[in-house]
Parts: sequence; structure tokens; C-alpha cells
Amino acid sequence: MHNKFNFRGFSFTEALVVVVSIMILTGITVASFSRAKEYSRITRCISNLHRLSLAAIQYAQSNQGQYPRDYQTNRGYWYPEIKSYDASSSVDRLCPDALEPSEGVGSASKAWGGRKFADSALSARFPWLAGVTSSYGLNGDLDNQDVSQDSPMAQSPFLKAPTGAASLRKRARLQPNEPLFADAIWVDGSPRRSDAIPQSLQFGDANLSRKDQMGVFCVNRHFGRINVSFADGSAFTVPLAQLWQLKWDAAYRPRYVAVPVTW
Repeated sequence: MHNKFNFRGFSFTEALVVVVSIMILTGITVASFSRAKEYSRITRCISNLHRLSLAAIQYAQSNQGQYPRDYQTNRGYWYPEIKSYDASSSVDRLCPDALEPSEGVGSASKAWGGRKFADSALSARFPWLAGVTSSYGLNGDLDNQDVSQDSPMAQSPFLKAPTGAASLRKRARLQPNEPLFADAIWVDGSPRRSDAIPQSLQFGDANLSRKDQMGVFCVNRHFGRINVSFADGSAFTVPLAQLWQLKWDAAYRPRYVAVPVTW
């Protein structure tokens, strides 16, 4: 006696449905894994900014309330000023999403500066930045020094030029919600509420325009957001549109904008 089995093969349609389902599930898995890795990098970036912020606060406590600043001397880059207060500063100054140096102005995916910066056109304007690199920028409104008009600091394109005065104004004590450091394409920036939304969220204000300081920080580095640290030592992820609502200085008035973000 013979057993008879009726084997029915898959039809082309059924096989196609299985293949497509597998492809969809694979795509979802890969996307979820990539997003999880990005959130891990965001967390590391926040941790970096938290430590840089604490180092800046300790620096101020040791220097009569004066926070780190740029362009005062040829060593005016903020990193040399705070590195003795942060044992891991050489690592903390680089965002995991912008490790590679640009050798010039940075971008959403590259750090500013680099070892070959001295060969760039910018080196003539900023010789003290030769050989250094970072993914972060300092809030340029932190200056609390009287600085003469002809000093290197006063020559910075990021500081407000005083009108009818011999020096830059002194700052009052910082409020806890004032930014210290943030993801950036340049060493520092002094945003104004009137600054326009950058045409490119990949490159921001790559021309370093004095009239577009928000473009130093407004880049699509973390899912349409950047990370920012504050004067109380905290650090958070901030949507790009909310950059215009941060208290960049004592006189800053918030503004509501819409930033079209794609990723």
C-alpha cells in the first residue's frame, strides 16, 4: 500500500508577498537599529556639553566670575582656558556625529578646524585656531570684560561692535537659562532674534556672516535638533526652531520661527 501526499507549491504571488514582507521587516529593523545608535550618540554629545559647561562654571569661579571667551589673545580659543577644569576635554570637545575635521568652517556632520587649518584662507583671520578642532561653539555673548576697540577680541566678527564707546559692555551675572556651549560649525557665535533661518541646514552660515549668527548653531546634526548646555550646568537637546527662543543674552527677546527640517 502506497501513501500519497499532496504537495502544493507556493504560487508566484505568495512567494512575492513573503519576499516583500521580509524586506519590509528588515528595513524596519535596520532603521530602528540606526535610530538607536543615533540616540546613543546624542546622549554622548549631551554628556560632553554637560562637562564643558561645568568646566566653564569652574573657570568662572576661579576667575572672578569671568567666563571663557575668544579672541582676547592669540590663545583666546575657549578650549585652552577650560581644559585644566575638564580631565576629558580632548574628547568632550568633539560631538560623536561630527568627529571628522573640516579644516575650516564645520557643518552638521563635520567639526570646525583641524590640523590643516593653517593652510586655509581663514587662518589669516584666525591664526590662534591653527591646529585645533571642535564640534561645539561658545555663546559669544558671554564676554564680561572691558576690551579696547583695537584688541584681537574686538576684531571678532561675532561680537557686537560698540557704538560711541571705547570698550565692549560688561555683562551682568549670567542667568541659569543662558546658553554656554552648543553644537556648532564655528568656535563661537552671538545670535540675534532677527537672524534668518539658514538656507542650508547642513552647512548653516558657512560664510560666518556677522548678521547671521544663529546660522553658526542652526544645523541639522541630531534629527532636526542640536544639543545645548546652559549656565546652570545642564544640557539638553533643542529643536532648531527653539533656538530663537533661548535667552542668548540678558537683552534677548524670544521669537517664534518655523524651521523646515528633513532627514
